[in-house]
Amino acid sequence: MKRIAFYIITVICLLTLGWLVFFHAQEKEDDIPKVVHLDLPQIKEKGQLTALTLSGSVSYFIYKGEEMGYEYELIKNFAE
Repeated sequence: MKRIAFYIITVICLLTLGWLVFFHAQEKEDDIPKVVHLDLPQIKEKGQLTALTLSGSVSYFIYKGEEMGYEYELIKNFAE
């Protein structure tokens, strides 16, 4: 009898945990900013080009307060 109660409590706890994780994940998706498509005139008007890179020793990193990296240089030259 104790084993059946233990299994029932375990199943209820697992279902509750799964339910909480599922709904918590859905709330987080709403917090993600949406991608905005801008055309060249709008980018020029804004005066700022936003680009995403990975943070790594090749793509983008900050060394002694200076931004560096191959992808950073590519994007910087493209923006200019």
